[in-house]
Amino acid sequence: MDKDVRSEGGLYDKWFKFEGDKLNIGMLRNSHIEVLSIIKLNVNSTEKIKIQECILNIDMLCRSMYAANFDRIQLKIPVESVIYMDSIRYSYIQLCTILDEIDILNCYAKNDPYLKDSLYIVTPAIRAMKKFTGIRKARNYMLAHFNRDKKGNFYPWWKALKEMKLPRIKTELSQIYTYLHIINGIIVTRYYDELKEFSHISGIEVELYFNWVKEQEELAINNPTPFDNIESEIEKRMSEMDISGIAEDPFIRAVNKHLKIK
Repeated sequence: MDKDVRSEGGLYDKWFKFEGDKLNIGMLRNSHIEVLSIIKLNVNSTEKIKIQECILNIDMLCRSMYAANFDRIQLKIPVESVIYMDSIRYSYIQLCTILDEIDILNCYAKNDPYLKDSLYIVTPAIRAMKKFTGIRKARNYMLAHFNRDKKGNFYPWWKALKEMKLPRIKTELSQIYTYLHIINGIIVTRYYDELKEFSHISGIEVELYFNWVKEQEELAINNPTPFDNIESEIEKRMSEMDISGIAEDPFIRAVNKHLKIK
């Protein structure tokens, strides 16, 4: 069994290890912002933790998206590739989640002037991203609820996305990633010390989780999988229903043949 197939991914180091200096955003600062950086007002401790949770989520998702984009470029994955398109579509889920987390932060900002001012800085970039109205639609109709509306009715994505705005050219994709990096950098800079402490605690929990995953991988090598003995059961039921064979997709046949050769 390949022990590198875990679905959790390999971004642990990127998420939880704070290395180097804070992002330098000096060119984005002015005296107004510098003053605001000093006057962090006390907020409810529960809300403070909730804010840290949001920022951690935003940071993790931005890093994941940026790392995936780097790999697409570094590995020279063709735009026409299924891998390229699926990774872009998955990024729609991540981007929607980031925007959801920012909406949560906006709720807490009503009673937190420092957070309010932090979000004020990045609001132009957030508004620009929300103009891509098709991203959330694509997230729903191409991924989360494939070809289904909220009521479960068949509503294919090629109808749902008609007249919706999606990033169509590399420049737009590049701008999304660039401004995600800036949004995350500014928020993390404003909450650097708090996030560093909170991330350290989360990192310990993640380390414990991956230790458990490693144990599960070792156990899985010698234990049966849920699919063991399923083939004979299906063949038996096909015989009961007098089904002698099943249609095979030529593409799948070609892929299987290629894999056997490899």
